[in-house]
Amino acid sequence: MGQIAQQSSGKRRTPPESSAQWKDYAAGLLPVAACFLGGATEKWAEGIVVAILGLLLLVNPPRFSLGAVFHGVALALAACAATAYLPARWFFVPAWRTALLEDFGVKIASTVSPQPWLTTGCLVSFLAGMGWLYYIAGQDADQRAFRRQLRTFASGIILLAGAAVLLYLAHRTLPFW
Repeated sequence: MGQIAQQSSGKRRTPPESSAQWKDYAAGLLPVAACFLGGATEKWAEGIVVAILGLLLLVNPPRFSLGAVFHGVALALAACAATAYLPARWFFVPAWRTALLEDFGVKIASTVSPQPWLTTGCLVSFLAGMGWLYYIAGQDADQRAFRRQLRTFASGIILLAGAAVLLYLAHRTLPFW
C-alpha cells in the first residue's frame, strides 16, 4: 500500500543503484573498446564502436540539453567539416590539383575533397565523436557515477597496457592490432 501511495503522489522514484550502474560501466568501457579494437582505425572496428554508441544513445539518451551555445558551436564545427563537399572551383585551386588534372589526366572529384568517399567516412567518425561528447556532457549523474565511469575507463586502459606489454614480451600480436 505504501508503494501505491508513493506512486500516486507524483514523486519520481529513483531506480535502484544496481540498475543504473550498467550505464556508468558502458560509458567508461566504450572508449576502452575503441582502443582494444586497434584504435578503431579499421572500418569494421569503427563500425562496432559507432554501433555500440548508437545503441547506448537509444537506450540511455542524454537527460538534458547543453544549451544554445554548445549547439551553435557543434553545428559550426559540423558545417566546417562539411565544406569538403563544396565545389572546388569556389576556392583557390592548388598547384597539385591542377597538375593531377592537366599533366597526369587523373580524374578526381569536383569537390574540395578529391576523395569524397574518404571524407564521408571521416565526417561520420567526427559526428560520432560529437555524439559521444554530447552523451557524456549531457548526463544527469552524481559524483559517484562520474567516479565509477573514470575508474572503469582507467582500469580498462591499464588492462590494455598490461596486455600490450605481455604481448610485446611474448613477441606476439593480436590479429587486429
